[in-house]
Formats: sequence, C-alpha cells, structure tokens
Amino acid sequence: MTVITGALVVTGAALLSILFSGYVPFFNNNIYHLPILRADYDLPAFADDTFVQSLRHFSSGFWMVFAGSATLVPPKLFLLGAFLLSRMLMMAAALHLAASFGYRGLRFSVLYLALLAATPLMRGYAPGGGGLDIDYFSHSELANATLLLSLSLAIRGGVAASLLLACITFFLNAFMAVWLAPVLIAVMLTRLAEGEIRLKTLAVRGSIGAVAGLPFVLPVVAAILHARDDAPSGYSYAAYLRGFFPFHFFLDSLSAGELAAIGLLALAGLFAALSLGKGGRPLAAAVLAAILLLAVGSALPLVTENRMILNLHFIRSAVLIQLLAVLGMAMIAAGLATDGRASAPRTVGLLLTALLILGKPGLPAALLVLAYLGWFRHRRPLALLDRPAAPKIAGYLALLAAAYAVPSALIPGLRDMQARIAISDRWERIGAWVARETPSRSLLLLPVGTERPATGADPAAQALAYDVTGFFATAGRPVWTNYKFGATPMWSPSTHAVWRERYDAVRALKDGPERLAYAARHGISHVITFCNPAITAAPIHRDGELCIYEVTKAGDS
Repeated sequence: MTVITGALVVTGAALLSILFSGYVPFFNNNIYHLPILRADYDLPAFADDTFVQSLRHFSSGFWMVFAGSATLVPPKLFLLGAFLLSRMLMMAAALHLAASFGYRGLRFSVLYLALLAATPLMRGYAPGGGGLDIDYFSHSELANATLLLSLSLAIRGGVAASLLLACITFFLNAFMAVWLAPVLIAVMLTRLAEGEIRLKTLAVRGSIGAVAGLPFVLPVVAAILHARDDAPSGYSYAAYLRGFFPFHFFLDSLSAGELAAIGLLALAGLFAALSLGKGGRPLAAAVLAAILLLAVGSALPLVTENRMILNLHFIRSAVLIQLLAVLGMAMIAAGLATDGRASAPRTVGLLLTALLILGKPGLPAALLVLAYLGWFRHRRPLALLDRPAAPKIAGYLALLAAAYAVPSALIPGLRDMQARIAISDRWERIGAWVARETPSRSLLLLPVGTERPATGADPAAQALAYDVTGFFATAGRPVWTNYKFGATPMWSPSTHAVWRERYDAVRALKDGPERLAYAARHGISHVITFCNPAITAAPIHRDGELCIYEVTKAGDS
C-alpha cells in the first residue's frame, strides 16, 4: 500500500467515523477553549472575571500555542479543522499500531479502519468519562492519537521516538501521559525480556527521546507548578470532586453496568493478546499495565486528598483499556476476515466483525470467539467453521448486523446532532447580538439548567438551558456563573468559593422575576432567560424562547 493510498484510506475512515459520531461546532468543554482562543483574559472587561482569568493557567500546551488565534482564524473554522485533523491522526495511529503487530495491506486496512469507524465501542465515552470518538474537538482526544503512536513505536523498539511522542502527549494532556508511562514501561520491559532490545540501547535512546521532548514538557510543568502554589483553602478537595464530577475520580461513582463493561473490555484485551500468540505479548503487557493503573488509581482517593494526585483522573484511565481491547479485536477480526487461505479463519474473522458492529451487546459473544482463537488456534478448527460455505454465512451475518446497527446509530445520532447544532447556533447568534448591542463591560446572567420555558412553549426548548457554549464564541462579555465554571478549581483552586456561592445561589432562584431581582442586587447588567409573561419589563431582544432583559430597566419586576 503506497503512502497516497494509505492517506486516502485514513481520510475516508475518518470521514466515515465522523458520520457516526457527528460534530457540533461549540459544545461542552469548548466553553474553556473559546475564551483562550479569543484571549478574553487580556480584555479589560474580564479583568475581574475569576473564570476567564483562571484560564491563563489551563495546562494544555495545545491551547497555550493557539491562545489568541481567533484574531487570525475564526474559532468555528479552527475547531472544525482541529477536529478533522484529530480524527485523521487517530485513524493513522490505529493503522500504525496494527502494522506493529504485523497487519498490513490494503484489504486489511480498509476493513480494519471501517470497523473502528462503525463500531459503537469507539464512540462517545468509556466508563469513567474518557473520550473516544466524540462529537466536538478536544485536546484530550487528540492526545489519544499521540498516545497510540507512542505505544506503537515502543512495540517496534523505537524508544527515542516513543518517548518523544509521550512528551508530546504530556504537552497535550499531562495526566494522559502519566497513564501512558506504566504502559510504556511494561511494553519496553517485555521487549527487553524477549531480547528485542538491549538495556544499553534502551537507556541511550530513551535519554535522547526524553531530552528531545523537554521543550514539550517544560511549559506544561510550569503551568502545573503555578497551580500548585494556589492551594485549596477552606474546603475539602475530594468532597468538591465528589460533588462536581465524581465519575472521573472515584470508582464507587460508576454504575454496576459500567464496572461490568470495564471487566469485559479488560478480558477482551487479554483474550485478543492471547489469540495473537507470542506476537501478542506487548499487547498483553499494555493491557495488564492499564488494569494495574486503574486498580491503583481507584485506591488512591481512599488514602489521600492530594490535589495533584487526584487531578490525574485515574478512573478516566479506563479509556486505555477500552482503546487497547477494541483495537486488538478489530485488527484480529480484519486480519482473519481478509485471510484468503482457509475457510475457518475467515469465518471467525467475519463473526468477530459482526459482533464488533453490534457493540456492547456483542461483547460477551466476542469474548467467546477470542477465547476460541486463543486456546484452539493450533488445533484443528471446528468442522462447522471449516466448511466452504461458512465464510459466506458469516459474511451475511456481518451484513445483517450492519443493516441493523448502522441505521440504529445513524438516524437518531444525526437527529440529535442537528438539535445540538441548532442550540449551539442559537447561542452563537445571541452572543453576536450581545457583542454588538451591549456595553463592553456588561455582566450577564445566563441559564444554568434549572430554568423552565413558559407554559405553552416548546418543551424541547429546555435543552437551551443546559449548554450555552456557543455564547462564548461571539459575545466577548463576562458571565456571572455556569455549571462548567465549576472545573476551574482543578487548575485554580482559589476560584472554588466564588463559583460555589454564585452557582448555588442562581440554581435556587425559582423564576424569571427572581433572576432579575438577584441580578439587580449583584450588579449584573443583563439577564438571558426564557421569555416569561411574569416579567413585567419588556425584553430588549428576543430570539425564539429566549429573551434578554436589561436589569436597570427591569426595575423591581
């Protein structure tokens, strides 16, 4: 397969993957990224804004590099380009990893990447909240690609390049690089034990890679050390995490179903390694290291409240187990399905393909297939699998699985994406109006999720109260509080008191008149909420179900 052909396959797979995952321009954690791209913290209007000022210390090198880039590239275009690049790099990294296990060729690559694009096991979030193929751009999902490339290079014995990629991963997302460290150590020790690399070579090349990676590590370390000086005061950091976002940090916050999924995926990763024989030892080492990492990380919150340790998001590291398991299963399925030598391997590969297309419902059966491959690969295959018609029947089963699973994912997925894009666009449009029509030092109160549309309004409008990210792309005005502002104590602990007080107070407000009265007491100049006839003042602007009220004109309404 030529480089051009490979690039075309990767691009096609990335686009297919986006068709399944969808894409929303401004969503969720982009609420942190947009003020950085706009460098809002340098504007006088944000001088006293604790949320925006805290973003100076947001410790991802990616956003450090592109801070202020909105003056050159519109954020919507920038995030779309970054999203496309991130997904293409993810597919390229997956292909590189498969080649490290000896899987190559055009037919294999097409089926393998198509499987990764289509399987529900690669979409959304792993148990613990680690992102896989999600529907907006985030630096953490870009770090998935550099993490896999680092692992793949370690398997090949490219120690210097592997450590350089690990440093780049640290630059993108420091705690993901910490997760990667024990995995790389386990793989390199395996290669050392197998005689694939000598200790002296490992030390010399490792030193070269580490030194080359220092420029990527030092800026992030500096940002983290600055946050260390801003220690939590007057509150329990662990209690704060439990109240704000527990499933990234505490194993007992996960449901029984999520815990079972982690167990099944861990077994799938180990069974996939077993089915590869001796060649699967690096995969087994990586999966075992990821399991140990999760086990140790689950215990640490029981013995420490240290912010730097808890901020490593160990429960979220379950995404490593899922990535390794799904990529391992996909490469085995595609490798066997494109094997033209015998009926039994193709039959098993196509059956595994069908199960991966089904996603979680097919996972228990996929374990049985992998167990069969692992324990019986050197024995005579089952007669049923070795019949000439068996691959054709398995192929029909894979097509049936696709005929069921693909529309089941695409139709509601596209409908949901359309709804969320409409919400993003609405807030972007409102933000643009605010930027044009309000003074630069205006302070706004936005919905925090507890607001309800007026009686008779479209119930679907309620979703407008939950994600206001699009507003931050265009408004250029400070916002009083938001649920997502609650993450700032992770990198700027002193912001906790302001967020907690404001957010709790706003959530307790019952209706529009109470919001305006609260705003008047706290120097908030404008309130954006659902239009409500109980508010006697006329809105200065209306966009569908949302109205903007100027507090000074609202008086005591």
